[in-house]
Formats: sequence, structure tokens, C-alpha cells
Amino acid sequence: MEQKVKSNLDKYCEYFKILANPTRLCILCNICKNKKVQVSKLTSCSGQSQSYISQELNKLKKWNIVNFEKQGLECYYYLTDKNICNIIQSFNLLPENKE
Repeated sequence: MEQKVKSNLDKYCEYFKILANPTRLCILCNICKNKKVQVSKLTSCSGQSQSYISQELNKLKKWNIVNFEKQGLECYYYLTDKNICNIIQSFNLLPENKE
């Protein structure tokens, strides 16, 4: 198998591992939809505690999927890897962009 193809397949397998967790999928859907999201806004989507959401966000940050910026006391998370939205969109989990 061509090295580039194998590399891409490995990358997409990693994406699917990340998306296999319902909480992470919920987090990423919200960030894709809203571009930047406060941690406190993510607890309502998943039903998980803010502590658990923060743990999952830290994993996503470690995997270079998201990053954050601080505004006062609040942290706003945003995507650093735009491919993830394309994958999530293919699952029909996001409203279509009507621009």
C-alpha cells in the first residue's frame, strides 16, 4: 500500500477512535456548530459533569483537535483540526451550512 494512503488511513482511524466516545462526539458537534464554546455550555449537551467535560477537552487538546483561549475567567474551546467537522457532517449530525 502506498505510504501516503496508509498514513491517511491511520489518521482517519484515529479520528474514528476519538469520535467513538459519545461525550467527545457531543463536544465536537457543539464546537463545529458554534465555532467557539465555553466549557460550561458543554455540560448540558452531554449530561456529564463539568469536570468530566474538562477531562475530555484535555484529551482532545492533547490530540491537537481543539485548543482554547481565555477571556476573563472563561475558557472558549475551538477546533484546530477542521477535518473533524467534515467527518461529523458526513454523519448528518450538524445542520447544513446555508451560507
